[in-house]
This record gives sequence, C-alpha cells and structure tokens, in this order.
Amino acid sequence: MRETVTITIGGELSLDDEAALARISNRLITEKGASMKPEEQQAAQELGRLTGEIKMHMGVAIFCNALVGSGTRALVKMGLRDRAIESLGGDELLVQRQIRTVERLEELVGSGVALHSAIDTMILEGYAEVAL
Repeated sequence: MRETVTITIGGELSLDDEAALARISNRLITEKGASMKPEEQQAAQELGRLTGEIKMHMGVAIFCNALVGSGTRALVKMGLRDRAIESLGGDELLVQRQIRTVERLEELVGSGVALHSAIDTMILEGYAEVAL
C-alpha cells in the first residue's frame, strides 16, 4: 500500500509560514537522514522544492508590484491620481502600497544592494502578498 503525503497551504502565506516549511524540510532531511523511508525522503525533497517555489513567487510578486508602482507613481506625478486609482480598481490604498513598493526597491538597489538581495529584504519586511 502506497503512503501519500499531502501538504495544503491556503489563504495568504506569510514569511513565517515559508520559513517554517524550510525548517521542517531541513529537519526531516538532517535528523532522520538515512533512516527515512524512500517516500519520506521524497516528501522532504518535495517540501524543500515547494518552499523554494513559494519564495520565488513572493519575489516575482514584489517585482511585479514594483513595476505597476512605477507606472502608478508616474500617473500621480502627472496629476492623474484619479486615473491611477481607477486603473487599480478604485483602491486608493493599493495605489499607495504600489508606490511604496517601487520606492523601497529603488532605495535598496540605489544603496548598492543587489536586486535579488533587495527582494529578499522586502520579503522579510512584508512586501510580498502571495495568495496560494
């Protein structure tokens, strides 16, 4: 009989959840090591792969939000704030969040931090909003 391991993540994923997944995966691999059954090893490896994918998607979300924020900020600077709000579904808070995202990314990269490190920092600061 084949054993099945199912991991379900619903709603918004926070960095704490992502870090917890990484710790669980690492603990499974290091503590049990060779005593793990093949299906347990496979599940631990899959958990590690999923953790990496989640982090990648969080980074992509931040980068996309920064791109949108750049255009949104340009509209606001041209005096078209209402158009910027309309373009983001009428959500004024979303406009502010998009602009803050691009400004924070520019601040980090402008200070000499590599883009991937800047995005990692922004994940830690809570800029990623990834719904799974």
